[in-house]
Amino acid sequence: IALFWLTRRFSHPLVIPGCFAVAMAAFYGGLAATGTSVQSALDQGWMLGPFPGGGGWQPFGPSQWLQADWPVVLSQLPSMATLVLITALSLLLVSTGIELATEQDLDLNRELKSVGIGSILSGLGGGMVGSHAVTTLLVSKMGVRSRAVGIFAALLYLAVLLFGLSMLSFFPRFMIGGALLFIGLQLLYQWVVASWSRLPRLDYGLIWLILIIVALKDFLTGVGVGLLIASLMFIFSYSRQQVVKYARSGAAYQSHAARSLQQQQFLRQEGQQIQIFSLQGYLFFGTANALLKQVQARLQDSDQSPLRFLVLDFRLVTGLDASAALSFAKMQQVARKNGFELVFAGLPDLALAQLQQGGVLTAPPAAHTVFPDVDRAVEWCEDQLFEAAAWRRRRSLPLMMQLHDLFADQTQAAEFLPYLKTQDVAAGEVLFRAGDRADGLYWIESGQVTLLIDLATGSPKRLQTLGEGMIVGENACYSDAIQTMTAIADQPSTLHWLSAEALAAMSQQHPQVALRFMDWIVRLLSEQVIHAKSEIQELLQ
Repeated sequence: IALFWLTRRFSHPLVIPGCFAVAMAAFYGGLAATGTSVQSALDQGWMLGPFPGGGGWQPFGPSQWLQADWPVVLSQLPSMATLVLITALSLLLVSTGIELATEQDLDLNRELKSVGIGSILSGLGGGMVGSHAVTTLLVSKMGVRSRAVGIFAALLYLAVLLFGLSMLSFFPRFMIGGALLFIGLQLLYQWVVASWSRLPRLDYGLIWLILIIVALKDFLTGVGVGLLIASLMFIFSYSRQQVVKYARSGAAYQSHAARSLQQQQFLRQEGQQIQIFSLQGYLFFGTANALLKQVQARLQDSDQSPLRFLVLDFRLVTGLDASAALSFAKMQQVARKNGFELVFAGLPDLALAQLQQGGVLTAPPAAHTVFPDVDRAVEWCEDQLFEAAAWRRRRSLPLMMQLHDLFADQTQAAEFLPYLKTQDVAAGEVLFRAGDRADGLYWIESGQVTLLIDLATGSPKRLQTLGEGMIVGENACYSDAIQTMTAIADQPSTLHWLSAEALAAMSQQHPQVALRFMDWIVRLLSEQVIHAKSEIQELLQ
């Protein structure tokens, strides 16, 4: 108790060793003052000894291995597994206490490896399983921050192991008890007193509950009850987290597929029939049930159009358990009852297998239910809306008719054509790659071209799919920059190439035509910025 009070009042590194030195001197001074001999003190149990002479290490030899009763050893495998689990839990608990007391972070992965290797070596030498001990705090309170402490302690243990325990016989027993009491008081102060202002009241109450159970029962029971209650608290708390990171409708978020202005307007009006939920975190019964309630709330929302497609984006999902799969099966029943379709996007392989086992998806899944990303999933939903609205895809128009919307004067269209160079490309042909020099742009007369960007993971992601009457490569062309994306023809396409040199010549020879074309490009880029801004605003809400 005196040591605890002194360390709370003074932070000098010599406080603890000075107290031990004073206690040792006082003990032997008391023996001398009372005329008590050292042998008498040993006989009365005031010291740790006496210990038997000789080395303390009795290594295993071949005879011991042969004499072992292996059926009995094997019968203790469950107990051994329990011991390993308890050691790991003890390490985690003690490490947390050490981190709190020393105000330093520990690498738990490294600590677990160290304990495992040390326990294996100890077992091979006839020792026992071990882990971190709260006695580490004693060194911390002394203000020592050096590996030399551990090395010195190891050498001391080795000396005792080789030369016997007699060297410890004359150490006063009360000093060991006092050191343990000091460490216990330090931990009680850290967890029971100091944590009052740092922890939520529920967590602080759990600490008191564990402390009471340990005092009335035993340590393992207290730890077991604490872990059980802490797990239940975590499940309850995690189930209250928002499982839906982003909730968007098809009117606010449109796919990057090629859409005409009339189709874009149609989607802004009818896109609410598509609901997109971007999920996050680990899905279990609590979070999956919260998701089901959000779906039911969307169905009951009379201010929005009736739901036809529910897109579930799993890109940010870290995993799901069997109970979550059952919740998705119930969601599938709700979908059939209310006439909408579930569409899954970005499903990890493990989550896909669990949903198949739960009967939510078939094996292999139908082509219209699982998509690699949310963009492709939304594109399919949009196509279904177009089909339901009897939207007919028009036949490809000749280039001159496409230019009619750009140039009201047919004379300007005729003057524009000579600057173009016609190219027929096959499906899969690359128009340009990221990193290529931008020296022109393409006008798509027929066919389809997709723009891709390489992610940090190395996999490509679709940015946009463009169709007839649209242009490719205008961003980098006008800034004289390097291409930042790759353009690939999805199908046989007829393109018209307008080089940077031809554009410069047009500005000199037909300035009105070039000005009209540039004005159209500016309007296209403005629409792209507006669309990107609306997506960003939707994500920030």
